[in-house]
This record gives sequence, structure tokens and C-alpha cells, in this order.
Amino acid sequence: LALRTQLRRLPRDQQPPSYQPIFFGFVEEEDGYLWVMLSPPAGARGTPLDVFDPGGRYLGVVMAPYHLARQPPPIVHKDMLYGVTKDELDVPYVVALRIVRRRGGQALGRVRK
Repeated sequence: LALRTQLRRLPRDQQPPSYQPIFFGFVEEEDGYLWVMLSPPAGARGTPLDVFDPGGRYLGVVMAPYHLARQPPPIVHKDMLYGVTKDELDVPYVVALRIVRRRGGQALGRVRK
């Protein structure tokens, strides 16, 4: 409650937004699967992505084990997802995540930094 009161005292142009976007972008695979980058919930350790098959059927949510940058957007190629993240010193680097496909859904597994 005290933090909320302090935030209200800030000038209007410095106040945090009252909402956060639900999603940040889309990534389409060559075979038509659509990955939707969702806004991570508070305290999340990675980036959630909703996955849809080529027919538009929702397959489920996948949690990438890193916070993926919106720009440049991740790339999905074959069974890999490539994205940019930052380390604790704010240095950007590329991560490669193997897509492990399961019946009825998909999951990502960390491959290497």
C-alpha cells in the first residue's frame, strides 16, 4: 500500500502504466505452427509462449527457460528456437532451445547458450 501511495505522487508522465500487454509478438514456423510470445507473469523466470498448430488449434503454453527479447524476434527453424536474452550484466547473447514435440502439445528444452 505504501508503494502505491508513493507511485501516485510521481508526476503523471513518470507513473508506470496501469496495464501490461497480453502478448509481445508472433513467431511462425515454416510448417505453419504459430508461437505467441506472452507477457511473463510477475516473478517468472522465463518467457511463456502459446503454441497453435497450422489449423489454428491451441496446443498449449510452453515456458522458455529464459526471458526472450522482443527485438530481434525469436526464430523457429525445424526443431530449434533461437532467441536473444541478457545475462545479469545486461549483456545480450543468443540462446538455442530444442523443441521437444509431444503428443497433444509441445515443450522446449534448453540446449546451450
